[in-house]
Amino acid sequence: MRVLLTGASGFVGRHVAERLRKTHEVLAPTHGELELTDAEAVRGWLAAYPVDAVVHTAVKPGHRNAADHTALAEQNLRQFFSLVRCRESFGRFVVLSSGAVYGAQRPLCSAGEDDLGRIVPDDEHGFSKYIEAHWLARDADAVELRPFGVYGPGEDYAIRFISNACCKALLGMPVTLRRDRHFSYVWVQDLAAIVERALGGGSEGLGPGAYNVTPGRPVSLRAIADEVVRLSGRDVPVIVAEDAVGAEYSGDGSKLQRAVPEVAFTPVTKGIERLLAWYGDRLESIDRSVLATDR
Repeated sequence: MRVLLTGASGFVGRHVAERLRKTHEVLAPTHGELELTDAEAVRGWLAAYPVDAVVHTAVKPGHRNAADHTALAEQNLRQFFSLVRCRESFGRFVVLSSGAVYGAQRPLCSAGEDDLGRIVPDDEHGFSKYIEAHWLARDADAVELRPFGVYGPGEDYAIRFISNACCKALLGMPVTLRRDRHFSYVWVQDLAAIVERALGGGSEGLGPGAYNVTPGRPVSLRAIADEVVRLSGRDVPVIVAEDAVGAEYSGDGSKLQRAVPEVAFTPVTKGIERLLAWYGDRLESIDRSVLATDR
């Protein structure tokens, strides 16, 4: 297939591009080559470069290290609807969403796909994904993927917990967390494999609809920190600033498992081992100063 991939320069997008390029022709224009919020530019680009499918991973970030938090929902929705406006020009539409679609202002404990709409998200990122989800539910050839936490090589180790813990342990620094919480983490390359299945084709394809991409039972941040220290072989402490346990952020992945029962997710312990090896090969490039201040 010939696929337009948006957001290919981002953490998840880079891994998706690497996976899809093994079997598909991937067109991944940069921001300078295609401004997704410009609806006319998107229409013109798709006319000049026809594609069979679109995989939409681009998003204006709202995390703590983001340079600009303004108009986040508007920017994300403009990107999305610039593509929707050209919906007749391509087939399968795969959209990377988030567990925040269910409203992360409350604890999310094994949230299921049918929980959409019980709470309207109060953050801009979640709200934009909420609107997209309701629109995609009417699209007969769209797949919406909802991970709750993604980790892996190349993420921002200054703020992403598992990579942050790995880098600190390898450098002999205490592994720190504000409070313990439970998350449904998925290894980024597993998510990329699900994106490939979502493009369809053959018996291993994924049918239209919304799917949580979660590997099963959630895991606590404290348990992850302890495992990082153990596997690193470093004698460093794990420091938890607050005794209170934070709100859970987990999803029920049984719908995806029923659709593709042969899919196997990387256990967190194995993912930690891979990350420690990856950062271990790059110790000289890790900026210790950004790890010194907890974010």
